[in-house]
Formats: sequence, structure tokens, C-alpha cells
Amino acid sequence: MNRRIFSQVALTLVLVLAVAVMPALAKTTVTFWALTEGNPVAAANQQKVFDAFEAAYPDIEVVIERIPLASFDQKCLAALAAGSGPDVLLVNSVSLPMFIERGFLQPTQDLLDNSTMLGQEDFVPSLWSHVAYGGTSFGLPLDTGTRALVYHKELLSETGMEFGDVTSWDDFKAAATKMTKDSDGDGIVDRFGYAYGTGEKWVAMYENYGLFAIQSGGSFLNEDLTKANVTSDEIKEATSFFVSLERDGLTPGESVTLTDQQIYQNMFAQGLVGSFIGGHWAVDYLETRTPVPPYGVTLLKNKQIGSSTGGWILAMSRFAKDRDAAWKFMEFVFQPDNLVYFTNLMPATIEAAKQTLQDPKYRLYHEVLPYSRHPIELNPYLPEIAEIMKDKVQLMLLGRVSVEQGLEEANREINMLLSR
Repeated sequence: MNRRIFSQVALTLVLVLAVAVMPALAKTTVTFWALTEGNPVAAANQQKVFDAFEAAYPDIEVVIERIPLASFDQKCLAALAAGSGPDVLLVNSVSLPMFIERGFLQPTQDLLDNSTMLGQEDFVPSLWSHVAYGGTSFGLPLDTGTRALVYHKELLSETGMEFGDVTSWDDFKAAATKMTKDSDGDGIVDRFGYAYGTGEKWVAMYENYGLFAIQSGGSFLNEDLTKANVTSDEIKEATSFFVSLERDGLTPGESVTLTDQQIYQNMFAQGLVGSFIGGHWAVDYLETRTPVPPYGVTLLKNKQIGSSTGGWILAMSRFAKDRDAAWKFMEFVFQPDNLVYFTNLMPATIEAAKQTLQDPKYRLYHEVLPYSRHPIELNPYLPEIAEIMKDKVQLMLLGRVSVEQGLEEANREINMLLSR
């Protein structure tokens, strides 16, 4: 009897010891590459979503790597080309075709079609084109932002003019002309009606002349994206108008090479600039200044109102190790209460958008969204086309080529690019 009891006790001890030394069940890991978040509040808000996901799915661990914007595309492309990289990653919508053409992303349309948590109808319709490519979708549109003209109320008041919700190009230029002046009487113009930046291709296209192209009804490419359309009447009209603002002396001279938009936003706050094109984030920045400059927002209009818009995509890498776990993470991010924490831009789903940016100061940014799009249609050569346009527009602004000559040169170079 004692021998039997001893054996049972020994067996129990062996089982206890075996359990004690047994490693915990391995978790599935989902690696996610995101931008380095300079805003600590935004970073903390994102972390809340990660923590909530791991609480909801205790068998899945999210491992985040943050990469600065300047090197984001380069690092992602290099890693994916080497057959590694993340399971899920952010992709700038303007770069998406490049990632798809290289085979680095996998379609997610089948996962969305079978999802009980998310559907295509949940997204702002105009944003779905950001992920639709070749008859399917790659990832989910995460966020976006629209642009409008931000103007200095006191400087505009001095001109005797007023802006409503919508302002014509002619009225905008007339006001910019009146706001441009030698304010201290020393013979040098030191206050300008409008400021811009064309030193970097995305700032140049999305914050500046691309918006005018949309409002003129212009497209930089033909309908099937096989040829340049830069010499069209609409693009010529938009470009001529934009270039005239510089050539008529209504802008600071450094605008042509400027890459940092906060430079002219600071000039605006100091009363040295009367207007600029900016997103809702520019309004947020102005309100961090002391004192807050008196500003208003208006939508510019030529043939139509409209805005350039971009945004980020949440996409799944071709090398995702566990497609089901990666999709669970993506679905979770896009639940409305999570998405409002995950991005500090305008969320791409209808319900999440209702919960954010509801202050009246953002109203026009919401209202212009249905009339907004990428200035250059999404295609694998979009970054190169944007660079060509930036270079040619800079030459026009500096007076080294005419608008007609610059557009003809751009048309020729873009067609060479598309014929590769």
C-alpha cells in the first residue's frame, strides 16, 4: 500500500514538474510596419488599438516596427524584394501600384467578400479607387485628407473683399493681388497674397497645382492610362493660372524650392502671407500658434470645386506567414471605434468619419471629399510622372520655359516613360 501511494505521489510530482517546465503555447505573430509617429498622442492612441487587439485575440501577438516617412518606401521595397519584410504594412496610396506591379502585395478582395465584420459598402466610395487595381483590391483604404484655401481674415478684410464657402479663381487672385504689398514703405514687397511649395514632388502636386488641375476638370493621363494628356486645354489652363501667381509677384520668391509647408504657415501666422492651400492638419497647426491667427477656409472653384486627396492603405504582404491572423488584425483596425484612434487623418470608412473632425472648422474639408481624387491617376509610374511635372513646373515658375513649352516637354517625357 505504501509502495502504491509512493508511486502515485511520484507520478504526480513528475506531471507537475513536466507542466512547470513545459513552454507556453507559442503565439502567432503578426508583424506590422508603420510610420514613425512624431505625435506622441497619436502614437499612444495607436497603441490602444494594438493592446485591444491582443486582448481580443490572446493567441496573436502584434510586433510593430516604425520607420521614418523619408525612408519608408525604400525600406519596405528592399525588404520585400529580398523575400522578407512584414505581414501587414502601410502603403502610401500613390506608391501602391508600384508595390503591386512588383508582386509584393496580395489581393484581399476574397477576404473582404467573406468577412462578417467589414464590407466594401463601409468605405467612402470615392476612396475605394485607391486600392482597386486590375479588377481586384489590394488592402483597405485607411485614411485620407482633402485640401482647401486657408486665408487670413484680417488681411482679406483690408482688401474690402469677402470669401464665402466657395471662391472663384478670379476672386482668389484679385484678393491675393490686393494683399500683396510693401507694408513698411521701404520700397520692397514684404507681404504676399499667396504662398506655396514646389521643392518636393508630392507637396508640389497635392498641395498646389494638382488641385487646380482637378478644378479645371483636367487629367494628366488619358482614360486607359497609356498616354500623357498634359497638353490638354484643361491642364494648360490650370498650370497657366498657377504659374501666373508666381510671375505676377504674388508669392514669396523661395516658394519655388520650398519643401517645408510649415515655413509659409508660420509666415501666414505672422501676417506675412495672406493665403495658402492646406489640409485640416494645417488648420490644426495654426491653432498651436500663440496668438492663433484669424483664419478662414474656402473651396476654390473654376469649372468645379474639388480637391487633391491621397491617404494611406493597410495592405497585406505577399510574404504574410499567417494570412488568417493578418486579416484578423486588419479587420480589427477597421472597426469604427478603433479606426478613429488608429489615424489622425480623415478615416476612410463612413462610420469612423462620422466620429472624427466634427468641429465646424472642418466642415468644408468633409464637403469637398466627394469631389476629390488623386491629381494623377494611380499607375506604376506615378512617382516618376509627379517628378517630371515638378521639374517642368519649376522651370515655368522661374521663367526659363513658357507654359506651352514646359507642358510639351513633360508630355514627351511621360510618353517615353509609359512606353517602356
